[in-house]
Amino acid sequence: MLRTEVRSRIVAEYPVDLSRQEILGHSLGGLAVLRQLLRDPAAYSGYIASAPSIWYDDKAVLADMDGLPDLLRPLSKAPTLILMVGGDEEDLPRIAPDNDTLPAAVRSISTAELREGLRISAMVTNVQQLDERLSEMDNINVTTVVFPDEDLASVVPAAISRGLRLTLTK
Repeated sequence: MLRTEVRSRIVAEYPVDLSRQEILGHSLGGLAVLRQLLRDPAAYSGYIASAPSIWYDDKAVLADMDGLPDLLRPLSKAPTLILMVGGDEEDLPRIAPDNDTLPAAVRSISTAELREGLRISAMVTNVQQLDERLSEMDNINVTTVVFPDEDLASVVPAAISRGLRLTLTK
């Protein structure tokens, strides 16, 4: 849908440099960005995956990694991938789960449950491992940024700003 419907509407209304198009997503949107890159790296020149939910569906997105080198090889220009994650995404939040300002559903999660969820999602670890695998491949430019003192929510503004700056200046 993004590549067909949305892109065609944007191109019809605005002047667009079709050789320089980026896609950005955060959390599950970051997962969608990775899925797009791994299945069709020629679709965009830049991919910005902020706190991608690689853990989702038992890391099913990584099943497409094996075919990526064959998809990258014929490209005349290497796509850019910016992977970003908050450095605190594997740590307990600084706001106590029983804080009155948090929704009741969040306050009802025990510390043990929260720790287990953080362990399973392994946000920082998964991003670093993906960076290692992709950095071994030819014809792709990968930059990984771990923002210290940021979590899943607070990393969004930094990720948007840094991601666009890194992809648009290449």
